[in-house]
Amino acid sequence: MKSLNRWIFIIPIINIVCIIAIQPMVIAYFGMTSIWKIIYIIAIFGSPIWVLIPILILMLLFAAWPNVGHELYWVKWKRLTLNSFMGASISLLVFNLLILFSQWALKNEPFPKSKYIEITDRASDCSDIRDGIFETNYRYMVRNGSVQTEYSKNYKDTFNFSVTWLSNWEYRLINVGKGNGMNDTLDIKITHNTPEYYEGFLRLGAYAKYYRVMKIKRPQ
Repeated sequence: MKSLNRWIFIIPIINIVCIIAIQPMVIAYFGMTSIWKIIYIIAIFGSPIWVLIPILILMLLFAAWPNVGHELYWVKWKRLTLNSFMGASISLLVFNLLILFSQWALKNEPFPKSKYIEITDRASDCSDIRDGIFETNYRYMVRNGSVQTEYSKNYKDTFNFSVTWLSNWEYRLINVGKGNGMNDTLDIKITHNTPEYYEGFLRLGAYAKYYRVMKIKRPQ
C-alpha cells in the first residue's frame, strides 16, 4: 500500500513533465488574453491532477455498491479512488509517451504551427469584401467601411471592431467594445477570394490560423 501511495504522486508528476515536453499549445492560445492563457495552462498542464476530482465524486457512488466483505464505506471509497486514479494516471502516461515518441522519433508534430510572417500567398482583388455580410462557423459578420459588427451564433453576444486595410489583401481588426477573451488587435491576410467565400490566415501572436469566411450578401 505504501508503494502504491508513492506512485500515486510520482506518475502524475511524470505526466506533467511529459506534457511540458509535448507543449500542447493550440494556435488559439497565442491570441488569448493573459487571463485566458493562465486558465488554459492550469487546465492542460494540471490535467494529471485535476482528473482526481471527477474520480473522487464518481467513487462516492461506486463505494455505496453492496460488497461481500462488508468493507467500511469510507475505506472502500478510498481504495476505489486510489486504484481508479492510478489506472487513469497510467493510461494518460502511456498516451503521453506515444505522443512523445511520434513527436521526437517519427517527427510528427501533433500541434503544427505556421508563422504569420511566412504567409506569402495573396488574393489579387479583395475590393468586393470591404463591405457586405459574411459568415463563419460561429459568427455572422456585417462589415461596412471601417466598422465591423459580429454576432455570435451560439450566444447572444455582439462584438464591434474597427477595420483598417493595411494593403489590398490584408486588414486589421481592433476591438472597440467588450472583450471576447482574445487580443484586442487581429490581423488577417487574405490568400484566396472566390464568389462564394474568401480564405486566409488570422494572426495570433507570431502564428497563423487558417480562416475561411462565407459570403452571404455583397454590396450591389
